Amino acid sequence: MKIEDLTWKELEKSIKNNPIFILPIGSIEQHGSHSTLGTDYIIPKYLCEQIENIENVISLPAIPYGVCPYHKGFPGSFDIGYNGLFNILYKIIEKIKQDGVKKLIIINGHGGNTPAIEDVGTILSENINIVVIDWWRLAGELNPIYKGGHADKQETSAVMAIKENVVKLEFLKNQDIKNISENIKFSDSINANFKNGSVKILKNMKEIVEDGWVGNLNPKDSNVEFGKNMLNDVTNYLIDFIEEFKKVD
Repeated sequence: MKIEDLTWKELEKSIKNNPIFILPIGSIEQHGSHSTLGTDYIIPKYLCEQIENIENVISLPAIPYGVCPYHKGFPGSFDIGYNGLFNILYKIIEKIKQDGVKKLIIINGHGGNTPAIEDVGTILSENINIVVIDWWRLAGELNPIYKGGHADKQETSAVMAIKENVVKLEFLKNQDIKNISENIKFSDSINANFKNGSVKILKNMKEIVEDGWVGNLNPKDSNVEFGKNMLNDVTNYLIDFIEEFKKVD
C-alpha cells in the first residue's frame, strides 16, 4: 500500500504488524540524446509499484533527485549533492524509526547516490534493518546478459518497457569515448581499465562522451521485450526477498 493513501491512524495500526517499508530513489540526469532524463527515477519507482501491494508492505513516495555532479554539463541534470541527499534520507529514516518501523528496503536507481545512502543507513542502523538494492547491479547478477552501463541497452530497454514513448532511438549517436591514453580506456563514466586492473578517473561526463551514454551494450539494440524480461526477473527476486525479509524480527 502507498503511505499517502493512509490516515495517520491507519498507519499507526499498520506499523504494529511490523511492515516492510520500501523507498525508491533515483536521479534526474542526462541519459544520452535518446533516453529520458527521468531514467534513474522511473525504473525504481516502477519496481516499487510492482511490490507495494504485497501484504504488509508500505511504499514511501519516490525521491527523484540524486547526486550527479559529473552530469552537470548537460541540461536537465539536477545535482542535489551528497549533503542534500544525506539530509533528506536522514530525516525520512529518522521519522519512520520514531514511528516504530523496523524494516526498510531502499531501491536505488543511480550509483552516485550510494555513498549518501550507505552513510545514512549505517548511522541510523540501530533498531532497524535497512536493505539497499541497486536494481541495475542486481539485474546483471541475475543474468549476465542484463549487465550494462549508463544509458546503454540495459537502462534504455527498461524505460522502453515502462514508458516506450519517451525513448527516442532515432536521436541516438554513436559512442565516441575520449580515453585519456591509448591503453587507459573507460569502461563506464568513472571506471577505466589498464592492463589487468581498473582505476577510477574523475571527470565531467561531457569530457568523456559528448552524447552522454557509455556502456558495453549498445542502446541501438534496446527493445521492450528485453526490458520487460529484465524487470520481471528483478521483480520476482524482490518478491522472494520480501517473503524472506518478513521472517526477520
